[in-house]
Amino acid sequence: MKSYYNYILLDPRKPGQYVYKGLNFSLLYEPFYIGKGKLRRKYQHIQNKQLRIRSLKNSKLKAILLAGFTIEDIKTYIIETASNITEIEAFKNEIEYIKYIGRYKLGKGPLCNHTDGGEGISGICSKNKGKTYEEIYGEEKAKQLKQLFMKPQLEETKNKIRDKRKYQIMQPRSEEVRNKIRETVKEGHKNNPRCWITKDTENKQVYKQELDKWIIQGWNRGRTINKSNWRI
Repeated sequence: MKSYYNYILLDPRKPGQYVYKGLNFSLLYEPFYIGKGKLRRKYQHIQNKQLRIRSLKNSKLKAILLAGFTIEDIKTYIIETASNITEIEAFKNEIEYIKYIGRYKLGKGPLCNHTDGGEGISGICSKNKGKTYEEIYGEEKAKQLKQLFMKPQLEETKNKIRDKRKYQIMQPRSEEVRNKIRETVKEGHKNNPRCWITKDTENKQVYKQELDKWIIQGWNRGRTINKSNWRI
Protein backbone atom coordinates (compact mmCIF):
# COMPACT_ATOMS: atom_id res chain seq x y z
CA MET A 1 0.00 0.00 0.00
CA LYS A 2 1.56 3.27 -1.16
CA SER A 3 0.65 5.47 1.81
CA TYR A 4 4.13 6.11 3.24
CA TYR A 5 6.53 9.03 2.88
CA ASN A 6 10.02 10.11 3.94
CA TYR A 7 10.65 13.36 5.77
CA ILE A 8 13.57 15.46 7.02
CA LEU A 9 13.69 17.77 10.04
CA LEU A 10 15.64 20.95 9.25
CA ASP A 11 17.33 23.39 11.64
CA PRO A 12 15.99 26.93 10.90
CA ARG A 13 18.98 28.44 12.76
CA LYS A 14 21.40 27.15 10.11
CA PRO A 15 20.50 28.32 6.61
CA GLY A 16 22.78 27.56 3.67
CA GLN A 17 23.20 25.36 0.62
CA TYR A 18 23.50 21.76 1.82
CA VAL A 19 24.45 19.37 -0.96
CA TYR A 20 25.22 15.70 -0.25
CA LYS A 21 26.94 13.42 -2.74
CA GLY A 22 24.68 10.51 -3.64
CA LEU A 23 21.40 12.39 -3.10
CA ASN A 24 19.44 13.91 -5.97
CA PHE A 25 18.31 16.97 -3.98
CA SER A 26 19.85 19.81 -1.96
CA LEU A 27 18.59 21.50 1.22
CA LEU A 28 18.40 25.16 2.25
CA TYR A 29 18.82 24.39 5.96
CA GLU A 30 20.94 21.87 7.85
CA PRO A 31 19.14 18.52 8.31
CA PHE A 32 19.19 16.89 11.74
CA TYR A 33 16.75 13.97 11.53
CA ILE A 34 15.54 11.53 8.85
CA GLY A 35 12.31 9.59 9.22
CA LYS A 36 9.57 7.65 7.47
CA GLY A 37 5.91 7.27 8.24
CA LYS A 38 2.38 7.96 7.15
CA LEU A 39 -0.47 10.31 8.08
CA ARG A 40 0.78 12.79 10.73
CA ARG A 41 3.86 10.84 11.82
CA LYS A 42 6.25 13.70 10.94
CA TYR A 43 4.53 16.02 13.44
CA GLN A 44 4.67 13.60 16.38
CA HIS A 45 8.25 14.71 17.14
CA ILE A 46 7.06 18.15 18.27
CA GLN A 47 4.30 16.97 20.61
CA ASN A 48 4.84 17.87 24.28
CA LYS A 49 4.83 14.24 25.46
CA GLN A 50 7.50 13.38 22.88
CA LEU A 51 9.68 16.37 23.78
CA ARG A 52 9.84 15.15 27.42
CA ILE A 53 11.89 12.13 26.31
CA ARG A 54 15.64 12.64 26.64
CA SER A 55 17.35 12.27 23.26
CA LEU A 56 19.77 14.07 20.98
CA LYS A 57 16.95 14.94 18.58
CA ASN A 58 14.79 16.42 21.34
CA SER A 59 17.72 18.45 22.66
CA LYS A 60 18.04 19.96 19.19
CA LEU A 61 14.29 20.70 19.01
CA LYS A 62 14.32 22.34 22.46
CA ALA A 63 17.30 24.49 21.46
CA ILE A 64 15.36 25.66 18.39
CA LEU A 65 12.37 26.55 20.57
CA LEU A 66 14.64 28.45 22.99
CA ALA A 67 16.02 30.39 20.01
CA GLY A 68 12.56 31.93 19.54
CA PHE A 69 10.94 29.59 17.02
CA THR A 70 7.43 28.25 17.76
CA ILE A 71 5.97 24.79 17.20
CA GLU A 72 4.15 26.16 14.15
CA ASP A 73 7.44 27.55 12.83
CA ILE A 74 9.13 24.16 13.20
CA LYS A 75 6.33 22.49 11.22
CA THR A 76 7.32 24.53 8.17
CA TYR A 77 10.88 23.14 8.43
CA ILE A 78 9.74 19.51 8.24
CA ILE A 79 9.84 18.58 4.56
CA GLU A 80 8.77 15.48 2.66
CA THR A 81 11.33 14.12 0.21
CA ALA A 82 9.26 11.21 -1.13
CA SER A 83 5.54 10.47 -0.85
CA ASN A 84 2.94 7.88 -1.91
CA ILE A 85 5.45 5.05 -1.63
CA THR A 86 5.42 1.61 -0.01
CA GLU A 87 6.92 0.95 3.41
CA ILE A 88 9.78 -1.02 1.84
CA GLU A 89 10.61 1.93 -0.44
CA ALA A 90 10.45 4.32 2.54
CA PHE A 91 12.91 2.11 4.46
CA LYS A 92 15.31 2.07 1.51
CA ASN A 93 15.16 5.87 1.21
CA GLU A 94 15.70 6.32 4.95
CA ILE A 95 18.80 4.09 4.91
CA GLU A 96 20.15 5.91 1.84
CA TYR A 97 19.59 9.45 3.26
CA ILE A 98 21.27 8.59 6.56
CA LYS A 99 24.19 6.95 4.76
CA TYR A 100 24.94 10.00 2.58
CA ILE A 101 24.19 12.77 5.10
CA GLY A 102 25.84 11.07 8.09
CA ARG A 103 25.08 10.55 11.78
CA TYR A 104 26.36 12.93 14.48
CA LYS A 105 27.23 10.16 16.96
CA LEU A 106 29.54 8.55 14.40
CA GLY A 107 31.17 11.89 13.59
CA LYS A 108 30.03 11.65 9.96
CA GLY A 109 27.33 14.33 9.79
CA PRO A 110 24.63 16.33 11.60
CA LEU A 111 21.88 13.68 11.90
CA CYS A 112 20.56 12.79 15.37
CA ASN A 113 19.29 9.36 14.27
CA HIS A 114 20.36 6.60 16.66
CA THR A 115 20.60 3.96 13.91
CA ASP A 116 21.45 3.65 10.22
CA GLY A 117 17.75 3.47 9.36
CA GLY A 118 15.31 0.68 8.61
CA GLU A 119 14.04 0.54 12.20
CA GLY A 120 10.50 0.79 13.52
CA ILE A 121 8.58 -1.55 11.22
CA SER A 122 4.84 -0.87 11.28
CA GLY A 123 2.91 -3.62 13.04
CA ILE A 124 5.55 -4.42 15.68
CA CYS A 125 3.73 -4.17 19.03
CA SER A 126 3.15 -6.22 22.17
CA LYS A 127 0.40 -8.35 20.60
CA ASN A 128 2.85 -9.46 17.88
CA LYS A 129 5.66 -10.32 20.29
CA GLY A 130 7.11 -13.75 19.53
CA LYS A 131 5.55 -13.95 16.07
CA THR A 132 7.52 -14.35 12.86
CA TYR A 133 7.56 -11.83 10.02
CA GLU A 134 5.41 -14.25 8.00
CA GLU A 135 2.74 -14.36 10.73
CA ILE A 136 2.62 -10.55 11.01
CA TYR A 137 2.98 -9.40 7.40
CA GLY A 138 2.32 -12.41 5.20
CA GLU A 139 4.73 -14.34 2.99
CA GLU A 140 5.36 -11.69 0.30
CA LYS A 141 6.07 -8.69 2.55
CA ALA A 142 8.08 -10.83 5.00
CA LYS A 143 10.33 -11.91 2.12
CA GLN A 144 10.92 -8.27 1.11
CA LEU A 145 11.75 -7.24 4.69
CA LYS A 146 14.22 -10.08 5.10
CA GLN A 147 15.96 -9.19 1.85
CA LEU A 148 16.22 -5.57 3.02
CA PHE A 149 17.50 -6.12 6.58
CA MET A 150 19.00 -9.59 6.86
CA LYS A 151 22.39 -9.80 5.15
CA PRO A 152 23.24 -13.44 4.32
CA GLN A 153 26.77 -14.60 5.03
CA LEU A 154 28.81 -15.63 2.01
CA GLU A 155 30.07 -19.21 1.97
CA GLU A 156 33.64 -17.86 2.00
CA THR A 157 32.91 -15.90 5.19
CA LYS A 158 31.32 -18.93 6.83
CA ASN A 159 34.41 -21.02 6.04
CA LYS A 160 36.74 -18.35 7.50
CA ILE A 161 34.73 -18.28 10.75
CA ARG A 162 34.67 -22.08 10.87
CA ASP A 163 38.43 -22.34 10.32
CA LYS A 164 39.16 -19.68 12.95
CA ARG A 165 37.06 -21.48 15.56
CA LYS A 166 38.70 -24.79 14.65
CA TYR A 167 42.15 -23.25 15.10
CA GLN A 168 41.18 -21.72 18.45
CA ILE A 169 39.86 -25.05 19.74
CA MET A 170 42.61 -27.34 18.45
CA GLN A 171 45.73 -25.18 18.84
CA PRO A 172 47.04 -24.79 22.43
CA ARG A 173 48.76 -21.56 23.44
CA SER A 174 52.49 -21.52 22.88
CA GLU A 175 54.91 -20.87 25.75
CA GLU A 176 55.72 -17.48 24.22
CA VAL A 177 52.05 -16.44 24.29
CA ARG A 178 51.71 -17.67 27.88
CA ASN A 179 54.76 -15.63 28.96
CA LYS A 180 53.33 -12.53 27.31
CA ILE A 181 50.06 -13.01 29.21
CA ARG A 182 51.95 -13.45 32.49
CA GLU A 183 53.98 -10.28 31.88
CA THR A 184 50.83 -8.30 31.03
CA VAL A 185 49.13 -9.45 34.25
CA LYS A 186 52.23 -8.61 36.33
CA GLU A 187 52.47 -5.17 34.74
CA GLY A 188 48.80 -4.58 35.49
CA HIS A 189 49.33 -5.43 39.17
CA LYS A 190 52.31 -3.05 39.34
CA ASN A 191 50.37 -0.17 37.84
CA ASN A 192 47.23 -0.88 39.87
CA PRO A 193 48.30 -2.28 43.26
CA ARG A 194 45.61 -3.82 45.45
CA CYS A 195 45.05 -4.06 49.18
CA TRP A 196 42.78 -5.94 51.56
CA ILE A 197 39.77 -4.32 53.20
CA THR A 198 37.40 -5.72 55.80
CA LYS A 199 33.89 -5.09 57.11
CA ASP A 200 32.40 -7.24 59.87
CA THR A 201 33.67 -10.71 58.85
CA GLU A 202 33.90 -10.05 55.11
CA ASN A 203 37.24 -9.53 53.35
CA LYS A 204 38.03 -8.53 49.80
CA GLN A 205 40.75 -7.01 47.64
CA VAL A 206 40.33 -3.60 46.00
CA TYR A 207 42.55 -1.22 44.07
CA LYS A 208 44.49 1.20 46.31
CA GLN A 209 43.39 4.15 44.22
CA GLU A 210 39.76 3.33 45.16
CA LEU A 211 40.51 2.83 48.87
CA ASP A 212 38.99 6.15 50.01
CA LYS A 213 35.68 5.28 48.38
CA TRP A 214 35.44 2.01 50.33
CA ILE A 215 36.49 3.60 53.66
CA ILE A 216 33.66 6.15 53.28
CA GLN A 217 31.27 3.18 52.93
CA GLY A 218 32.38 1.81 56.30
CA TRP A 219 35.16 -0.56 55.30
CA ASN A 220 38.54 -0.73 57.09
CA ARG A 221 41.94 -1.56 55.69
CA GLY A 222 43.22 -5.02 56.61
CA ARG A 223 41.78 -8.51 56.99
CA THR A 224 39.57 -10.14 59.61
CA ILE A 225 40.31 -13.75 60.57
CA ASN A 226 37.13 -15.75 61.03
CA LYS A 227 38.03 -18.22 63.83
CA SER A 228 34.71 -20.05 63.46
CA ASN A 229 36.09 -21.65 60.30
CA TRP A 230 39.21 -22.97 62.01
CA ARG A 231 39.59 -26.71 62.36
CA ILE A 232 40.96 -28.24 65.56
